Amino acid sequence: MKELKTLLRRLEAHLQDEIAAQERTLALLADEQTALCGRDPALVLERTTALERELQGGVARARRRDEILTALGSLWGVPAATLTLTSIAERAGPEGERVLRMRGELRERSAKSVKLARRVGALARTHQRFFSDVLQALFGELGATDARVGGRLVDAEA
Repeated sequence: MKELKTLLRRLEAHLQDEIAAQERTLALLADEQTALCGRDPALVLERTTALERELQGGVARARRRDEILTALGSLWGVPAATLTLTSIAERAGPEGERVLRMRGELRERSAKSVKLARRVGALARTHQRFFSDVLQALFGELGATDARVGGRLVDAEA
């Protein structure tokens, strides 16, 4: 029982970190959106770099989450891949109520981040198309170096 409480506290701390990361991501996405609407390419680069740094922190958080889920799965005799925050809260009983509340908070923040990220992505693609069209009008066909030919941004989370 003590081991379960320890793991639940670790999970709660992890969830707090994830919620805080989502808040930071939301703020950085809003900054990115503002920069894209401005006229300063250096600011866009700065904001993009800051956002990339924040997103790289997700790797360490994912590793920590996997360690906690593996330990909980081992404790309950189930594969870690089958555990969800809801199932953990249900298995933990009254001890899992905070996990369930935090799940809702994380879900809300994540949905806001996804929505804003899509908006910022659409804005960035609009800018890219506009500048490609301007360059094409000024210099003619760009051929294989045209950004539209070279590739597209892909949502790796989808």
